[in-house]
Amino acid sequence: MGRLPNEEPQKESDLFQFLNSMLQQVEESNGGPELELRSKIEALRTETQKVPEASSSGTLNEAEVNSNLEFLSAKLAKVQSMIAEVESDPDAKSFLQESASLWMPLITANADERRAASSTPPDSQSPPRST
Repeated sequence: MGRLPNEEPQKESDLFQFLNSMLQQVEESNGGPELELRSKIEALRTETQKVPEASSSGTLNEAEVNSNLEFLSAKLAKVQSMIAEVESDPDAKSFLQESASLWMPLITANADERRAASSTPPDSQSPPRST
């Protein structure tokens, strides 16, 4: 089944509208700006706009594979740490379950779907290149 060209960007827009409305509620209840939350939302926006680079040659040498594996392992360790924190917080767990329809489509998109949903080139967060 084909997907409409604007389907992924709309999902992304819905997610960030939701996050911004939640941020406004938090700021209203705390009586001031939440700079840390704002920066985390912006970092998430940046991450969702990244597009994996298409391999130009189609093959990677052993050093590139090892470099990519190390990079991905470090990222995975950070994610596992964050998941452990969320698992111990019932409020965070409940919030994520209730809002899953907004963020799950974005984090489960494959590389082609991410390329189609974003016109922003990848930035400095890509794995280090070996020379």
